Amino acid sequence: MTITGWNEVRPAAFDRACEPSAALAALDVAEWRDLYAAARRFVAGREWYTAEGWQPDDDEFAELQWRIAAEATLMVLKLDAALFDDVATIILYPSGFMATGSYTDEDGIEHRISEPRSGEAWEQGPVVLAADDVLDPPPGTSLVIHEFAHKLDALNGRMNGFPPMPAHMSPARWSDVFQHAWDRLDALDDAGAALPVDDYALENPAEFFAVMCESFFIEPLNLRRSLPEVYALLSEWFSQDPAARVEA
Repeated sequence: MTITGWNEVRPAAFDRACEPSAALAALDVAEWRDLYAAARRFVAGREWYTAEGWQPDDDEFAELQWRIAAEATLMVLKLDAALFDDVATIILYPSGFMATGSYTDEDGIEHRISEPRSGEAWEQGPVVLAADDVLDPPPGTSLVIHEFAHKLDALNGRMNGFPPMPAHMSPARWSDVFQHAWDRLDALDDAGAALPVDDYALENPAEFFAVMCESFFIEPLNLRRSLPEVYALLSEWFSQDPAARVEA
């Protein structure tokens, strides 16, 4: 990966990891320097585990670490990296895995569930990721950004699509804009029309926020065009303007 004006010596695995990432493609030299420094701290500051007896070789494991670190730290590049301090552990599966859990319905009956997943973000705990979806995600998506968006969302105590608001931002406006966007996409979905973002956004408010974050960083021009008010709020919250990067 060649970036004009950035000659800092860095691991080859960092370049291999970052080059395919749509989220990182438009960074300028100063942002690359900041991202690399933040990613180094991110990799060194976490415990990394593999699951199901998976033993990737050193090069593959390093590439995974750098890709996860780069896309996660991109999200907080203009914020405080300490926002991810509660992510002390990252668990990697080679591919999708079965997640088990339970919930209690309105009648007080407990139900056990088991479902396939490619990622999980625990409210207070690790992030779990499928390696194949980290390195080769479907177009317009990022498993890393999606799951780490959940971690940002959880900073207010629970994952509900409402991360902590900076003092300069209006919580009421956030709620109004996201509700309006939800209603619009829900109406399109009911009409059988194509959505401008992954329809998984309509699963619940937490997934809506995570999908919007993916679109913000991966397909910013599309999000700015289709849901401009959501784009503007995310730009304000993250203190970034990915669409302007792409257009520069």
